[in-house]
Amino acid sequence: MDVSVDCGIADGGPTSDGPESASEQTSAAVTTLAGDGSRSRKHRTTTTTDTEMDKQSSTTTVAAVDSASFISRMLFLWISPLITLGSKRTLEQSDLLPMGSNDTAEGLCRRLDVIWSKELKTGDPSLLRACCYLVGRAYFIPNTIWCGLSYSLAFAQPFLMAKIIDYFNGDTSRVDAYIYASAFVVVSVIRAMVYHCGTFVGDREIGMHLRVALSSLIHKKVLHINNSALLKLTTGHIVNLVSTDVQRLDELSTWLSSLWWGILIFIATFVVLWWQLGVSCLAGFAVVILNLMFQVFSSRMMKHFRVKVAALTDKRIRFMNEVITGMQLIKMYVWEAPFSKIITQVRKEEHAYVRKRQYLWGLNSVISEIGVHLIIFAMFTTYIYLGNVLTAGKAFFTLSILQVFRSQVLHNQILGFNLASESKVAIERIQKFLLTAEPAQSRKPKPKGIPAQGVDNKLFSVRRLAQPSPRGGVVDDSRTSDRKQCSVRLSNVTASWTESSSNEDKEYKFLLQDISLTVYKGELTMAVGSVGSGKTSLLMAVLGELNITEGYCAADEDIGYAAQLAWVYAGTIRENIVFGRKFDAERYNTVLSACCLDKDLENMPHGDQTLVGEHGVKISGGQKARLGLARAVYQDAAIYLLDDPLSAVDAEVGRHIFEQCICGLLKDKAVLLITHQEQFLSSADKIMVLEHGKSLGIFTYEALLQSGLDLGKRLSKVEDDTDPVRRRAHVNDELTSLLGEAVDEHEVEEDRSIGAVTWRHYWRYLRAGASTLVLIGAGIVFIATPASIITADWWLASWTAANSNVTMETAGCTDPLNCSAANSGQNPLSNDDFVAVWGGLLILSTLLLLFRSIILRQIFVMSSKKLHDLMLGAILKAPMLFFNSNPSGRILNRFAKDINLLDILLPFVFYEFIAWFLMMVGFAAFISYTNPWTLLTVPPMAIAFIVIRRKYTKSSREMKRLEAIARSPVFSQFSSSLQGLTTIRAAGAQDQLQTKFNNLLDAHTRGWLCYLAAIRWLASRLELMGAIYLTATTFAALLVFDFGDVLNLDAGTLGLSITYQISLYGYIQWVVRMSADVEDLMTSSERVITYGKLEPEVQPPLPVQPPDDWPQRGQITGVDMSFTYSPTLPNALKNLNFVIQPGEKIGIVGRTGAGKSSFINALFRLAPTSGKVMIDGVELGNMLLSTMRQKLSIIPQNPVLYSGTLRYNLDPFSRYPNAYLWNALEMVELKRYVSQLNKGLEAEITEHGSNLSVGQRQLICLARALLNRNKILMIDEATANVDSRTDSIIQQTLRTHFKDCTVITIAHRLHTIIDSDRIMVIDSGRIKEFDEPFLLLQNRRGALAEMVQSLGEKEGEQLRQTCQHLWPGTAV
Repeated sequence: MDVSVDCGIADGGPTSDGPESASEQTSAAVTTLAGDGSRSRKHRTTTTTDTEMDKQSSTTTVAAVDSASFISRMLFLWISPLITLGSKRTLEQSDLLPMGSNDTAEGLCRRLDVIWSKELKTGDPSLLRACCYLVGRAYFIPNTIWCGLSYSLAFAQPFLMAKIIDYFNGDTSRVDAYIYASAFVVVSVIRAMVYHCGTFVGDREIGMHLRVALSSLIHKKVLHINNSALLKLTTGHIVNLVSTDVQRLDELSTWLSSLWWGILIFIATFVVLWWQLGVSCLAGFAVVILNLMFQVFSSRMMKHFRVKVAALTDKRIRFMNEVITGMQLIKMYVWEAPFSKIITQVRKEEHAYVRKRQYLWGLNSVISEIGVHLIIFAMFTTYIYLGNVLTAGKAFFTLSILQVFRSQVLHNQILGFNLASESKVAIERIQKFLLTAEPAQSRKPKPKGIPAQGVDNKLFSVRRLAQPSPRGGVVDDSRTSDRKQCSVRLSNVTASWTESSSNEDKEYKFLLQDISLTVYKGELTMAVGSVGSGKTSLLMAVLGELNITEGYCAADEDIGYAAQLAWVYAGTIRENIVFGRKFDAERYNTVLSACCLDKDLENMPHGDQTLVGEHGVKISGGQKARLGLARAVYQDAAIYLLDDPLSAVDAEVGRHIFEQCICGLLKDKAVLLITHQEQFLSSADKIMVLEHGKSLGIFTYEALLQSGLDLGKRLSKVEDDTDPVRRRAHVNDELTSLLGEAVDEHEVEEDRSIGAVTWRHYWRYLRAGASTLVLIGAGIVFIATPASIITADWWLASWTAANSNVTMETAGCTDPLNCSAANSGQNPLSNDDFVAVWGGLLILSTLLLLFRSIILRQIFVMSSKKLHDLMLGAILKAPMLFFNSNPSGRILNRFAKDINLLDILLPFVFYEFIAWFLMMVGFAAFISYTNPWTLLTVPPMAIAFIVIRRKYTKSSREMKRLEAIARSPVFSQFSSSLQGLTTIRAAGAQDQLQTKFNNLLDAHTRGWLCYLAAIRWLASRLELMGAIYLTATTFAALLVFDFGDVLNLDAGTLGLSITYQISLYGYIQWVVRMSADVEDLMTSSERVITYGKLEPEVQPPLPVQPPDDWPQRGQITGVDMSFTYSPTLPNALKNLNFVIQPGEKIGIVGRTGAGKSSFINALFRLAPTSGKVMIDGVELGNMLLSTMRQKLSIIPQNPVLYSGTLRYNLDPFSRYPNAYLWNALEMVELKRYVSQLNKGLEAEITEHGSNLSVGQRQLICLARALLNRNKILMIDEATANVDSRTDSIIQQTLRTHFKDCTVITIAHRLHTIIDSDRIMVIDSGRIKEFDEPFLLLQNRRGALAEMVQSLGEKEGEQLRQTCQHLWPGTAV
């Protein structure tokens, strides 16, 4: 039959005009996920409520800076009200100033997306070029104006200062000297204001805008990334891109202009010094060339270190994400030690490169600080030995020029080059991610029927439909094609997760091979098969998530999808169901009823406004499954792909959902249902049986019974046999999550310190990196360093002063190489003596600087390492309540961004503060010594500086804290989007999630923009205060010189004093700024230390060490056992008294919220437990948690796997030989599968086990328990996602392998516990019944009997007959 058979879509179905461009998708109107917007896959449009429009309009208003006047921008007056407010009270998020429309994430991402789309079409895309196009015009033109003016004025200062010094030498009149002094002050003030305006433009246009645009574009890429590529990526890598890589662009923005302006300054400096010193300047520039050569080497090494650090940080964050999301299982398995060892080892490797990077930074700092002195030494000694006389005017003019050169080239350009090299690495990493493949059009939208033959696509080809081999009762789709409209057609599809055919990529591919299937409108098609047979892969192929290498798949574009492991995000129940679409109350209530959620909402205090928490931690597993189903059903799609949604609910709820939802509400839809619930197969229109990725045929139910397949034989036996163990019966119950039985509906806000960072905190930070003795020794070196540098400068001043007073003629000297004033009695030292002493002082200064730089950075990097290790240890020991109360993004934020700040930025800023502060103190002391009158300016200036700094720090500190808090949801959203990627794409909700992410980015940007402006507000005021100080000291120097005979000052001393005044002018504002930055960055240290002091799980004060072979019998006794998840919550278990005998098999049943999971959590002591719980007479409360937990085995409902090898996931402690591992895999039916893998036990498991099916993950968790061989085993519905045959084998394995063990099973299906020795029925946290099953069933009014009756007459009777079979002679 030809593929082009009429297969039109349902009437009124969505149509498609082809894929939208990246820019069109982004620019489409979008809504938040609050649920009151309207959106369809057809039009991709949205509407928003008035409240949402108000919220959006608040982010698109004109920013305060854009509406400010010229003077307000120059002096940053527009930010003053906020700073004043912050100085009076603690700032809140609502106090922050609004952003401009040019600052929003949506606008910036849209613009960059358009540019990047054009780059992709060139065939040689460059993200760097795209970024330049994005911000180039807004940055380079203002930068040229502001910075050009600033640097021009900077060069004017030395010329004016030279004229003032000429007055000291008698070459300038007094009036001219005062005019030059006035001009000197005016130029300094104007330059300061111009410089900060230009810098703010860079910080905003380059740093902030690129960070926001790239972060948004990365998230958008996440929503469209190919699944095969996703297997090779991790949450840690993506979070690191946003937390660290884009941060490099923020850091570069301040120093970027120095890369090209530094070259111009280099040329200008060379020209001026050639004019001043002639050929002698070449000696100094030889030193500069050597420095630049070192910078090239340094830049390459920085890039190398950055690549290494980035890769290791990715790895560390990946492990941390797995630890955070799987912490409950880690505690139950007592895996804290191996994970701590792994993360610590990765951190050790990362720290090694961080330390090397800091040492290289330290060497750059030494060159920056001593470089100008070495240049001067080379120039002046050459100048002198060429027979010239070095006067004070010439010396200090040269020194002033070189100070500008030092600032812009030796300091700023060095920073610029190093940050540019690291930013290049960051851009390359982000570009590599953005170039990751997106899902190919392996599933074509079907607007007017399936395309005819001849479609040209390299990923698929249209073939004639090859029907399954003839077999009795096989469904022939061609017979119905003329009567029905098809919605899905797969023709000879061969597909896999990866496109590569290499052996390495063949691991865990979940292949589909030659699959053909047609699903029609109004038809219920079911797909069944064993674990790993390809059922989920079938749905992924229809969704376009698989790479189709052969064949063809066409489907209606409007698809509703319910995942096997339901994805929910941190919001309300209504938000998760409506998912951004227009709220329709009638349909909403209908969906709630069909999905059996209406009764749940009645029992919730906040109804559908109940917050589900991150990953749905505050609702039960069954509720999450029904929530995911309700979201898909509310969509009102044309096709429904349902991935085993009935396994997570009980029989009564499952029957209700199947009848009212799947066969009721969806009766007119095309439904493809994956299921292990064989009792529903008889209702299917057709059934596809899968095995190892191949179709064994498509059958009607009757034909399946006669097919001869194992499934057909099993179903036939169920039809003919009354043995109910073969049929799946369920208790009216759902497995509750850790907080599902008693939850606090309010979100826990992130901890936020208020007020100044205390000195004790500073001391704790420094002591983390070194001992007190080392800190004292370092302090001595820090003080000696500026003293040696100032002494060297003073020696130069004395030398030039002598040369100014004594010329060759007056000295009668004819030898230019030994011209001295010795014969005249005025200069007792020769030039050789001066050069020798000066050179010695410079060597001493260089050694002290090098030692200071190395020791200080060693202290900082050790502090960072120790604080990270302390935080890691505290996190691993924290109680489960902490993880259920704090989103993973909040915790990752501290391990990613805060640790990065401690590793990279804080050491730089802290070093700058200490170094420049001590130099500032030395300069001020020298100025005061040479000119005591300047001391009169100190008290008022000190008071002004303190007032301004205090006003600033009170505000900036809180801005930084608000910014850090606003950053956490950004990381959480990345994690959430990655986990729900398939669901998001199936629902076409990429735009909604992107909008939500953009809103989170905007909330963060508000704080960051205010913080950037506050920095410049402080700097501009400090510059103005410095100008006042400069005015006072400059005119004081002139006045002092007029009375020079009184103070006995020479021109050299006064020249050095004025030079220091210029330097001090910049030093003061820089030191105050650095001190404020240190305090702001110390909030990251504060946040890390706060987590390092988390309260650990409660341990006994005097722990009891049981015998090594404990427990020998496995008897469990509870005396008045009560359990609560939090002191603020009521008890989940209330005064339980029970005795479980050694070797007993206990089943636990109960309704939602009864306390079943709490029973297991209480035995593992995951939260405070009162009363007594004893195992073999040893009270658990008197034992160390690790000792007790490692003696218990648990098979969880939600399978959790970790990155690493399969062997590591089975045996992280390497306790067992390979033979044991293979035996365990054989018992859980996985040996054949694992043996076919290239690496066997060493095969890699990707993050969260995403390269395995859910059923395979559960079987691996079961194999873990088989390896441990503990006397007590707890089973938490471990076979929910496996087929009945595998389930039967596993149940038999458990009965055989653990026949001498005490086994406690939480029942989700009655057939798994009806043969238990005793059954415990829990209700409202109390034991309602606890006895043998046949005795409980004899009480027709008992709780267990009522549960059996609720299953229906037939299934209830089957369970009773099972009891009679197990306990002959009893009547139930």
